[in-house]
Amino acid sequence: MSVVLSGTAYRPSSGPYRSPNPFGIRPGQAVRWTAATPIAEIATAFNKHGVTVYVIGDNYHLRGGQDHTPWSKVLGRIFACDVMYGDAAKMERWLVGILRGSEDTSWIDYVNINNKQYNGSGTYQGYSGDHHLHISVEKGAVNGHVSRFVQLIHAFFGQKTTTTAPKPVPTVTKREGRFMFFQVQGKPEVYISNFVTYRHVPDPATLKSIQGRLKKLGASDADLVPEVVPSINEAVWGKKVD
Repeated sequence: MSVVLSGTAYRPSSGPYRSPNPFGIRPGQAVRWTAATPIAEIATAFNKHGVTVYVIGDNYHLRGGQDHTPWSKVLGRIFACDVMYGDAAKMERWLVGILRGSEDTSWIDYVNINNKQYNGSGTYQGYSGDHHLHISVEKGAVNGHVSRFVQLIHAFFGQKTTTTAPKPVPTVTKREGRFMFFQVQGKPEVYISNFVTYRHVPDPATLKSIQGRLKKLGASDADLVPEVVPSINEAVWGKKVD
């Protein structure tokens, strides 16, 4: 089954309607749409391996204004897809490993998989009603390319790839002893590096602590306190600092 990446959507002529509706789309109104570029590339990649992928929502979705509608973040663009891969647990292990690893996933808004929701850093957000994989991308990524993620999809299905992950370019950086912490593109997710390797920080409590300190980089009390470093290292690499 080929994936549909463009078309015309109609807001259902009868309710019940749900919020949000940021562009004030009227009942029965038609909107031409195309998938956001990352969604088109992801959907095409999974579909190449025989996986059914849905982009445009059904009438239930179209009565609201979430990412399966062309009136969510940018009028005429759709920011989500549903990947109907059969083994949700396997897909979850693969995807969360990417989100918590060294890949730049700042373009991901959130994912639902195996009845759980994660943000772009792989931090667990709570229960989700989606057993299949749902990917939503950020508004700012509407025309961005995700060629590296496409390679990872092909690798998931056994296709070899030789391209290594591009290193994220830090925009806010703080050094603390043997570690460096940085954020990318003004996004909330934080990377930790021991100057050899680097990973996302997925632990919510640790993440919140670092975010607060990074926001105060210009202040006199901006330094990361040493006692937070062992807990970070244990959370990310699974071992304590000597």
